[in-house]
Amino acid sequence: MKLSQAPFGTSRDQKAVSLYTLSNDRGMTVEICNIGCSIVSVKVPDRDGNSVDVALGYDTVPEYEANPSAFGAVTGQFAARIRRGQYQWNGKTVQLELNEGKNNIHGGSNGFAYRYWDCIEASGERLRFQLFSPDGDSGFPGDLTVVITYTLTDDNTLVWESEASTLTETICCLTNHSYFNLSGNFTQPINDHVFQINHQGLYPIHPDGVPLHTVDRESPIVQHLYQAMLLEDLFKDSDPQIRLVEGLDHPFAL
Repeated sequence: MKLSQAPFGTSRDQKAVSLYTLSNDRGMTVEICNIGCSIVSVKVPDRDGNSVDVALGYDTVPEYEANPSAFGAVTGQFAARIRRGQYQWNGKTVQLELNEGKNNIHGGSNGFAYRYWDCIEASGERLRFQLFSPDGDSGFPGDLTVVITYTLTDDNTLVWESEASTLTETICCLTNHSYFNLSGNFTQPINDHVFQINHQGLYPIHPDGVPLHTVDRESPIVQHLYQAMLLEDLFKDSDPQIRLVEGLDHPFAL
């Protein structure tokens, strides 16, 4: 494994942003930057041995600080949607920013995807980043420390791990928000991609995008996704949940 670090730019709060590159002997490289603890690129050999980037990303720090689709970033303090930006905590109603219609999404407009993360470990195969979120940050109660670990293995596996600690009861839901196009050509649709997930059901969503509390394990679309499905067929499916968002924007039970 090899690790390199290069200047990437300067953040809006005047911190030096680096581009870290993990690489192995099989030709796979992963680039990660401090803003949003974001995956900038994932380059893998194609069938002819040429290196192709399969993860959507940006070229500059200001783009990552804007990043309307949160390409490659860690979303939090709470990934996905909270209806009306409200939840109950210690007998009180916590009110969060409404940054997507009547919902809070991904922790708000100043969520973790737009923050500078400190790199606290850089070894040959592993990178660890840390973010401290103080009590009241974006409306969330409790001091929260989050650590994200990226590991690249010699069998071309990229492992993403998250951990969070707090001394106060709070809510926390983290994910990496990467978008992929396996063709390596980001102008080409992903209709010819095949999607398969080992899941135990799909949570239907309301029209506002917030999931229901009951899981769907039986519908034809759910069964197809477990077995594998061409995305072109998925996008054309008449299932009401697919038509609701013209595709998938759903949580799965794993």
